[in-house]
Amino acid sequence: MFIAGGGEGATLREVLRYRTVERVVMVDIDAAAVQACRTHLPTWHQGAFDDPRLELVHADARQVLADSADQFDAIIVDITDPLAGGPSYRLFTREFYELAAARLRPQGVLAVQAESTDIGTWDPHLAVVHTVRQVFPHVAPYRAHVPSFQESWGFLVASQTIAADRLDPAFIDQRLAAAGLHELRFYDGITHQALFCLPRQLRRAYTAWTRVITDDAPIFLEV
Repeated sequence: MFIAGGGEGATLREVLRYRTVERVVMVDIDAAAVQACRTHLPTWHQGAFDDPRLELVHADARQVLADSADQFDAIIVDITDPLAGGPSYRLFTREFYELAAARLRPQGVLAVQAESTDIGTWDPHLAVVHTVRQVFPHVAPYRAHVPSFQESWGFLVASQTIAADRLDPAFIDQRLAAAGLHELRFYDGITHQALFCLPRQLRRAYTAWTRVITDDAPIFLEV
C-alpha cells in the first residue's frame, strides 16, 4: 500500500484497520506538519504512526514512486489542492497517473481525492476524472459530504481490471466482515453503492469535459 500525502494520519488509520495490510509506505513532503498532527490530532491518527507496518517518508511522493521498483496493491492520493506554487499540482497530471499505473499490480487500485463536486466549482473535479480516464479503463468517480468542508467532495477509484461502482453491496459487507470490520460509522455495502449514484447534471458534465491535465498544462485552483 502506498499513500501520497495524508499528513494528519486519518487515511493511514483507516488503511491499518485491515489485518490483511502487511506494509504501508506513506510519503508526505511536510515533516513539520506531520509532527504537528501527531502531537495535536491524536483522535485523528489514533496511534497509526506507531504501527510497525508503516514506512513513513518525508519527500516528494511523485519522485519516490518514480525511484521505486515496488509494485503496490493500492495507491491512495490524499494530497492538498493543486495551488500555484504549491507542492501538489504535479500529482494531478496525466504523467503522474501513468506513473501510478506502472507501480500498481495488475489488479491494483488507485484512489484519488478529486476536488469539489458542487455546482459552479466542479471544473477541477471534472478535469481530474477526465485525466485519469486517459490512463485507466475503469474509473469510478464518487462523492461524499464533508462537514468540515461544508460541501460535497469528489473522489475516484481507478483500476485496469476492477469497476468499483459495480461491486455488489453484499460483496462489500462480506469483505468487511472477513476483515473484522463490523461496525464502521460511515461505510458499508449500501453506502458504497450510494456513493457512486451521482446526479444527472454531474454525469452530463463528465461527458462534455475535454481538457486533460498534463505537466505542461497543469491545473491550478483559484484562492
